[in-house]
Order: sequence, then C-alpha cells, then structure tokens
Amino acid sequence: MVMVISVDGGVMESCTMTSKLRRLFNGQSIAPLFVLLTASAAWAAPGVSIRFHGESTLHGFDGHAETADVHMEETPEGVGRIVATVSVPTMTTDHAARDRRMAAMFDAATFPILTGSATAADLVAATDGSTMPLDVVIAGHTNTLTATCRVIPGEAADGGASREWSFPVSLRAFGLKAPSVIGLIRVSDTVEVTARLNAEAWNMVNEGAR
Repeated sequence: MVMVISVDGGVMESCTMTSKLRRLFNGQSIAPLFVLLTASAAWAAPGVSIRFHGESTLHGFDGHAETADVHMEETPEGVGRIVATVSVPTMTTDHAARDRRMAAMFDAATFPILTGSATAADLVAATDGSTMPLDVVIAGHTNTLTATCRVIPGEAADGGASREWSFPVSLRAFGLKAPSVIGLIRVSDTVEVTARLNAEAWNMVNEGAR
C-alpha cells in the first residue's frame, strides 16, 4: 500500500490510497486523523526526573527513576498541590543484583508506588538555596522532608534558568532496613535525592499556583 499526503495551504488530502482505505474513510479527507496522530507523537506528558545517590561500605552508587504520573490536586482550602508518583520496579542503579535488593527493601510487591507532593505556590516562589516542605510516602509511611532549591542558569528550554530540588531520605524514618550483602557490605541509611520537573510539569505548577 502506498499513501502520499500533500500539504497545500494547510489543507491535507490523500492523493493515493488503496480501495480498502477509500471505503474505510468513505471518501473523506484523513487530515483530522493525520493531525491527531502527529500531535500525539509530539506531546510530552508532565514528568519529574529523579536521581539518587547512596553510600555503602565499599563505595557509592547512583540511580535514577522517572515518574509514573504527575498531576495537580486541590486541597479543601483551595490550595493547589503537585503530586508525583514513582513505580518502584522502574527504579534502577544499573546493577541487576543491587536493584533486586532495593526492590525487596521497598517490599515492591506490597508497596509498588512512592509518592511525593508539594504546594505549587512553594515551587513557583523557590529561589536558589531556599527550602520548602515536601510530603513523601514510602512503604505506607508518610514523612514531611525539607527540599532545597538549586537554580541552574541557562538550562531551561527557553534559555532561562531551571530549578531542581534536593533532599535527604532516611530509610529508617520510613520503616526500611538498608540492604546488606552477607552482613559485611551495608548501604548507608541516608540516600540523597534530586528531582527536576520537565517543562510540561512546570506549566501545570504555574497554573496550579494561580
């Protein structure tokens, strides 16, 4: 099957298609479908890139994760909050055995999702070195952590400054026991986490802060 799409003054029409497709579209232009597919491919979902660093008896290690979902919620008082969830099985340190121990520590079968949330107004008002409260839910335990903002000049898509937030996570505070290998190599209780919103998530935050 060969299909040729021509664009003329913003109007798209099929120049060549099989008789089967002609019957399917009943002779009508496929422009709306083509535009829909193109827009869907270009659209990016709101997301938060997450990096984490831990130390063990022998050496440090780095990991990363992407959010499964990012959305806005409104409190009964009308305050907009951004909520991000992370799927535990997708978290990785690029080391299979270590990743399996990490998933077991989180009891991923019972608690497959981690959640973080913050007030949209706090995110928008953040400046370099400022702090804000961040509510985190891990393995059924909720704690309010302190996240510190870092402003990075020139890294945003429009050439402006982007921002990221760093915060320490105590495994013990969430009822977790740091993994160990034969009782000799143990991961430190504190893991340093850094989170950065993409442009779509920032648009959502700016809307929620109004």
